Amino acid sequence: MASTAYDAFIHKIFAKVTQLQSRGLYTEDRNTIKGNRLNLIWLEPTGDSVPKQTRWRQNRARDKYREIQEASSHLFLAVFLTIPPSICFSSEFQFSLSLKEKELFESAAAEQGYAGSTLYLRFMQVMFPEVERRQIQYAYGLVARDDLGSLFHAIEQGTYNSKQWDQEKAQGGSKTGCLTILIPTNQDQDGSCTIRVERKTLIQSIKKFKLTKLKLE
Repeated sequence: MASTAYDAFIHKIFAKVTQLQSRGLYTEDRNTIKGNRLNLIWLEPTGDSVPKQTRWRQNRARDKYREIQEASSHLFLAVFLTIPPSICFSSEFQFSLSLKEKELFESAAAEQGYAGSTLYLRFMQVMFPEVERRQIQYAYGLVARDDLGSLFHAIEQGTYNSKQWDQEKAQGGSKTGCLTILIPTNQDQDGSCTIRVERKTLIQSIKKFKLTKLKLE
């Protein structure tokens, strides 16, 4: 996103806060409140007749507005009056971070004890999808159906022996981030999950269950 566009949005929000502090609501603000934007935010979706893509965009926008309201109702009002729903999930707010910056977040998570936090894991998946993909050296799949249960058992044991499991156990707490479940926006598609497993266990399982090496793009 261009810094000028980002600065423009931030300036609009701060200008709205200043206006609300000194002059209250303008006519355009009252019209926005009377419109359907608050319905989108405060009512639960019922739109069976709404196209899937539109419903997905509305849900994303609703989540963003609600997250801001949970943090501050005053900031929420300024954002709600300034930023339309279509901007909430716009690519204009997206940017890329480097592998070095990813390692900074991982180091801070390990030191401060939130490596297993759901919010942290969700943040990392969104912010560093390409970085994570480039770190992969090999990929394997196509296990025999009859071997799937045995492979799952080996993976479970490998999770208990993983570095992340040991790290989280040392930090205390009752939850782990070794398992992450991913649910696609398309309701007709299967979900997926990623599991942290000790490297040695994975290599042994590849050989034992004769998995097929896959081509990485």
